[in-house]
Amino acid sequence: TVVPISIMRERLEVAKDVLNGGADAVQLREKQMDAGEYLAIIEGDEVTDPVSDASRSVLDGHVSLSSDLASRGHWPAINVLDSTKNLSILYKEHAIQIGKTEKSLSEVEKRQAIYNGLQREGAIFAGCRFFAGYPITPASEIAERMSERLPEENGRFIQMEDELGSIYATIGASLAGVKSMTATASAGYNYMQEGIGYAVATETPIVVVDVMRLRGAEQATQADIMQARWSASGDHEMIVLAPSSVQELFDYTIEAFNLAEKYRNPVIVLSEMTLSLMREKIRMPDPGEIEIVNRKRPDVPPEEFLPFDGGEDGVPPMSSFGDGYRVLYTLNPHDKRGMITGDLDVYDELYRRITGKIRRAVDDIVRYEKFYMDDADIAVIAYGSEARSALEAVRRAREEGLKVGLLKLVTVWRFHDELVRGVAERVKKIVVPEMNLGKYVGEVERASECLAEVVSLPLNKGRIHTSSEILNGIKGGAR
Repeated sequence: TVVPISIMRERLEVAKDVLNGGADAVQLREKQMDAGEYLAIIEGDEVTDPVSDASRSVLDGHVSLSSDLASRGHWPAINVLDSTKNLSILYKEHAIQIGKTEKSLSEVEKRQAIYNGLQREGAIFAGCRFFAGYPITPASEIAERMSERLPEENGRFIQMEDELGSIYATIGASLAGVKSMTATASAGYNYMQEGIGYAVATETPIVVVDVMRLRGAEQATQADIMQARWSASGDHEMIVLAPSSVQELFDYTIEAFNLAEKYRNPVIVLSEMTLSLMREKIRMPDPGEIEIVNRKRPDVPPEEFLPFDGGEDGVPPMSSFGDGYRVLYTLNPHDKRGMITGDLDVYDELYRRITGKIRRAVDDIVRYEKFYMDDADIAVIAYGSEARSALEAVRRAREEGLKVGLLKLVTVWRFHDELVRGVAERVKKIVVPEMNLGKYVGEVERASECLAEVVSLPLNKGRIHTSSEILNGIKGGAR
């Protein structure tokens, strides 16, 4: 479509307030388009379409709208870099200024691309070389980045037909000896539960990223917190990490792979819509700074190998397909050799070992941080992005003379009963802010054993609590 350029002037004026640091470029674009009378508007994202290219070639300027910018809340979604074309009609000093502005915007774009791919980089840093996934907002970007990076690292990416295929492809790659990962969002996570249950029973180390979102909407939530622990069938223990920042998305994706490999158990990284759109500076470690854990391998010949004999720590060595060790990986009850059995005593022993290896290692598995807890009378217990507002609220409460501390949980499952009980023994009240109708607070109440009053602070409106909202909750608990 070709329309008079005057129609777009009002939109460009609005863009000045939206483009951070790009107002000069917008003003100069107006000057540039003053030389022409018409503007080409191309529907869709295909900027290399031959018809659109031909249309733009006879014009002095054009505006490029970006669906990516629109999805991130930038409106009007004008891509300044793509909108730049014919500079020959400008004064030299204007062209120079445009070049400087667009160079700055280009650097910002590069940094944002890095931030979006931090879970990808964390996974690759940990040794992940296989990813299977099915597109779903807001987790699709993880798959997109993995499809670009894995071939560069001699890895493999495959887009499956659905989430069930994705989880089983991820399991299959791990059984072949490759560190493997998949990613989805809340609705897609539902379909993966059968596969996660299979991974528990076969003790297959995998990492699953669940980017939580509201049911049927792209808004923030923490409503999957209980599903991440309890949704797989049968007796099981889950390891679930809930990062609260861009840095932690990188760090704890690495930690997720380490825990999966060490304990031969699925590990869930419980991300959020809030974090998936966040932009922050991070520190990328040198390769030698972080310990990378790999699964234990058999140290006996195939004829002597018992693939499900856990030994002292309950974690058996793991062979890989093609190594010469013939192992049956089945969901059915199986003995130490992996052979299916109807002996219920063997079944009971199997799952006591599978769950016990996690329960006994809770002190090694659980990650948390304490802030201002030494003299606290009131404690806030928070996880994920809610911990950010909670920390600010605690600091504000301290400024007002209230003795408030924060227990920030990174590992939300396995739940550390003794840790929470220890907090309850020292404080009078515990406040639990969550982006749901109040779920994890039940675990806090259970572990507190009535030693302290537990106050639920739910919010189910597609956003995190503000620090003022949490502060009000703290003050309510202080009376």
